[in-house]
Amino acid sequence: MDEAGAAFFHVPLSRITRQGMTMASIGLCMIVRNAASTLERCLTSVLPLIDYACIVDTGSDDETVRVVRHFFQKHRIRHDIYRDTWRDFSSNRNAAMDWMRHRGDVDYYMVLAADDVVCFSEAFDVHKFKEQMGFDVYDAQVHEDGAQCDRPVLFEANLGCYYRGKIHEFLVIPAHATRCEVTAFHLESTRGPSDRDRAAYLSDAGVIEEALREETDPFMLSRYHFYLGQSYMRGGDFKKAIKAFYARVQCGGWEQELFISLLCIARMMAGLNYREERVIHAYFRAWSVCPERAEPLYDLAAYARKNKHHHWARLFAGKGMQLEKPTRGLRIEHDIYTYKLLEEYVNAAYGCGDYSESLEACTRLLKQAALPASERGRAMTSAINALERLRSV
Repeated sequence: MDEAGAAFFHVPLSRITRQGMTMASIGLCMIVRNAASTLERCLTSVLPLIDYACIVDTGSDDETVRVVRHFFQKHRIRHDIYRDTWRDFSSNRNAAMDWMRHRGDVDYYMVLAADDVVCFSEAFDVHKFKEQMGFDVYDAQVHEDGAQCDRPVLFEANLGCYYRGKIHEFLVIPAHATRCEVTAFHLESTRGPSDRDRAAYLSDAGVIEEALREETDPFMLSRYHFYLGQSYMRGGDFKKAIKAFYARVQCGGWEQELFISLLCIARMMAGLNYREERVIHAYFRAWSVCPERAEPLYDLAAYARKNKHHHWARLFAGKGMQLEKPTRGLRIEHDIYTYKLLEEYVNAAYGCGDYSESLEACTRLLKQAALPASERGRAMTSAINALERLRSV
């Protein structure tokens, strides 16, 4: 343990009383390694919430420990710093929580990765939030690489939660636990797939292959197949990725994972120039699993447009635009629902020769607040092209 951190640990933290209000106390629990370049950003973002921190370093050879020590001393946050031998993600996270139970004396644990950033709403009142805490588990939205999903980020200290999985670990929560979705903040993961090289993902795949050889639990097998597909896909080995995702589909179970597996298969088939009918069938198979999801329809519209099937593209984009963005789901691609389907509809209508419809859709597109500045120039060009076509008729 880091003695400088222990020096601040001198009073029980559970249920802090401030100005007559009793508020829940929150302890930050993290495992870190070689995170000096990103860690301070994460710690600064979560600072308003936490009363204590337990940070476990698993073998850094950079300035990670110094950054942690300096940050918490500067902000006078009670903390402990431990060093632990790396085993795997769930083993090390569980060990960190064991140390936290021994030293922390807090009501809730908050588990973050070094590349997470907590983003609060403008109206967030930390005192009111902590005063009203009463659920066992709080789930927050995580935004990563253009997609969104939910993750439990706060959970009651004595609930008995623990992590499973050597890699892509997940929190096991008792069935009786009460849960609440947090709207006061969300997480931004600042480390997307593009920040790692292919070798790192293929290394992950090797770890998962080893875990699959040892695992017998059907649930864990299905989960490992899913992340094996993700690792091979991001590592650039698409044929192995397709095989792994098909293995995940064969396991059955959670429809959101089945949907993402089939969607990834379809996207890789398109990228590998599979026959057109196979690609289209793969997208429809994905959509049949979760017909409330518009991602396959967007992809089909783009695929049809590239292959000069403009009427198909218009049909797919139009159908996708009728769907509301789901409130819950795995890796929801926010931009598809807010403006990308409308972009495809603009292009498809133009390709069909319906310049009036293309111009009208383009006008709607330019009114979308979600349309990035980088896309507005292209939308303006599309509008001008459609207008010129109408004038020439």
